[in-house]
Amino acid sequence: IAGISSFGAGGSNAHVIIEEYVPAEPLRTPVEVSPQNPVLLVLSGKNEQRLRQQAENLLAALQEGRFADEDLADMAYTLQVGREAMEERLAVVAGSVQQLVRKLEAFISGQEEISKLFRGQVKGNRDTFSLFAADEELQEAIEKWIQRRKLSKLADLWVKGLALDWSKLWGEELPRRISLPTYPFAKQRCWAPQLERPAVVRAGLTTDALHPLLHRNTSDFSEQRYSTSLTGQEFFLADHVVKGQRVLPGVAYLEMARAAVELAGGG
Repeated sequence: IAGISSFGAGGSNAHVIIEEYVPAEPLRTPVEVSPQNPVLLVLSGKNEQRLRQQAENLLAALQEGRFADEDLADMAYTLQVGREAMEERLAVVAGSVQQLVRKLEAFISGQEEISKLFRGQVKGNRDTFSLFAADEELQEAIEKWIQRRKLSKLADLWVKGLALDWSKLWGEELPRRISLPTYPFAKQRCWAPQLERPAVVRAGLTTDALHPLLHRNTSDFSEQRYSTSLTGQEFFLADHVVKGQRVLPGVAYLEMARAAVELAGGG
């Protein structure tokens, strides 16, 4: 159960409470999978590393015993219609969980020539499959492969970029979409870099600046005074160019004055 709040910039807001539906009895897909009646499972990723991680995550879920043979049709349907088809692709024809585990293990270990496992990428094949879409005879051939469940032929074309209407593989009674391992995003940090306080060199010594716009206190007994040295590379100069000249924005002068008063007054 969860609550979701949405607040609009204009003041409108909405709140909804949602709760997971749990059926009284687990539903079973009316599709019996066996070595004689296999299914086609598809995986894809933005690059080869993400595709391999997809395969590893699915293999781990299978090895944990989370899915049985009767779940294979639901697994195949979920991967076909519930996942975006990306650049790097992998397709496996399997009639049991044991078969699927063996083929995924072989793929992850780097084995080649795995029976009914197909590997490909979309890049370089887009022009070819644009012709498929325009050729009626080729479309008719694909329709016949779907009707006759020529899964290996379909898998070989899908990993190279062919778009398929997956629902045609299942007829009127579609399997269920179930919870499967989701996309393994790259563990890449995208935080903004931490910037150091600007330093000012004076009399051969480097000291921390008091403020980005007020570098040092140069007051004496006659007056309160602060000094700043700018190089022109600061963002408020580099990004504020008028008629080809870098101009200090008016708000920078205001901030200088504000910061000077704050520093002079002890905060």
